[in-house]
Amino acid sequence: MNPHAENGTKTYRGRALAEVLPRIREELGEDAVIVAQREDAEGGVGGFFAKRVVEVEARAGGAPAGAPTIDVRADEPAGPGALDLPAQAGHLPSLPVDVAAPIDTAADLVAEPTPAPAEEPGAAGSEAPVSLAAELVAAVGDASPDADEPTFEEHLKALLRGAGAPAAPASPPVVVPQVTEDPREQPVAAEPKPARPPQVAPAPEAATFPTRRTPEILPVADINLLFETEPEPAPAAEVAPVAEVEAEILAPADPASPAPADVIEPGVEIATAPRPAPPATLADPRRLEVRDGLVESGLTQRLASSLVEETVTHLVPLARDPSLVPLVQKALASRIPTHAVRGAGGRVVGFVGPGGSGKTRCVARLATAYARRSPLPVACVTLRSEDGGAELRGLLAPVGIPIHAEPDAESAAQRIAELRDEAIVVLDTPGVSPRAEAEQRVLAVELAQLHADEIHVTVPATVGPRAAREIVAGARGAKPCAIAITHADETAALGTVVELAMDTGLPLSYVGRGHRVDVGLRPADATELAMALTS
Repeated sequence: MNPHAENGTKTYRGRALAEVLPRIREELGEDAVIVAQREDAEGGVGGFFAKRVVEVEARAGGAPAGAPTIDVRADEPAGPGALDLPAQAGHLPSLPVDVAAPIDTAADLVAEPTPAPAEEPGAAGSEAPVSLAAELVAAVGDASPDADEPTFEEHLKALLRGAGAPAAPASPPVVVPQVTEDPREQPVAAEPKPARPPQVAPAPEAATFPTRRTPEILPVADINLLFETEPEPAPAAEVAPVAEVEAEILAPADPASPAPADVIEPGVEIATAPRPAPPATLADPRRLEVRDGLVESGLTQRLASSLVEETVTHLVPLARDPSLVPLVQKALASRIPTHAVRGAGGRVVGFVGPGGSGKTRCVARLATAYARRSPLPVACVTLRSEDGGAELRGLLAPVGIPIHAEPDAESAAQRIAELRDEAIVVLDTPGVSPRAEAEQRVLAVELAQLHADEIHVTVPATVGPRAAREIVAGARGAKPCAIAITHADETAALGTVVELAMDTGLPLSYVGRGHRVDVGLRPADATELAMALTS
């Protein structure tokens, strides 16, 4: 905001009028007068993004010499909207004008003549009337229409606004009141000016904010009132007396009005449909119970938690029955690998394992099952048996299955070659400790000579996780194809061997229970095992 002097006035620029007024009061005093106000724009690119600027021309309380001024007289009867043009040498006399209407033509600046009281003949002080048109012509010069000169209305607007005379549209004939020193003189009709064609201004090069000039001249002190006016307070809400509110609350209910729908009379029973049990969530206490049950069945904490979380996350949302236990059983069964026999005709099935693991009883049970229900003949071969096959003969005596005790792998291989094509040959091997690495290697070489179709390692369900892993690791040289669970009737923790099968990738083939030979061996079934672990 940089003021500069111009013909006795100073120009101030700022973002808003409220920003300019304090500077005007400081430099020109409290009686300063605003001569003109304009709005412009500055900055931007190509006319865009320009910022609004207010430009105000102000002067001190006294009017500069030789310059037309406009002042607001609050004590005039015409009201706050009337403006006077002070009579000066070569300028117009005082003319009341209503500034509320827009100033477009000379007809907007003159009011309809008001009849004045008749003056007595011969009154002193009366002078010859002078028309307003004559005064304006004397002030602005020759007002005759010319192609190069502005019209009368344009001169008048330029005189009031303090700028060059812009082009204005032609105005219709107006009646100009006669202005004299004596206000009682009657107005005379002014001759109409010939209409001029409107002049079209050239299009601006860039978009700018419109410039507005106002003829109002308001003191700075009066303008401050526009910004300091306080808004009227909103009317306070009506508050009902406390007595009326209390009476309305404590009023008895109308007996004729119907009772609310949710009121149930005493002694009346309402039948409701049973709500289904909510589905299990990750925070459901039943989840912890199922997980702990799996841990007690021999599964590790890690596997049990994984099964329950998988069930709650993926199976419960899509299940028709959201019961947790059956869904956990289904998830567990899908993880348990089982062995399936492929092909028809004769085959050689052998069992390996440490002493006491139930290896020989598995041989007797499998041979008995085939002898009773298979169309193929069954034979048993023992390799390097310490008792010459006596234990196996005792177990198979009721069935009458032939037993061939062979002292070494060569004789056992010849016997198996004779029986392979036409019979089911079940092979019993000597018990070897998983820590006896040399004996494990010898047994692996002998089994390789026999060319058995299937080798099953027997793991008792009663051993711990570490011992079970050692049994499987010791029999790796024999290349077992599956794990047979033995002693399943002696413990409920079958999860140890089940999880061992998942970790090692060896499927479960048979499950042996009890002491009976005829009914003690069954094929491993994933669903049955899962139910046994979650029961």
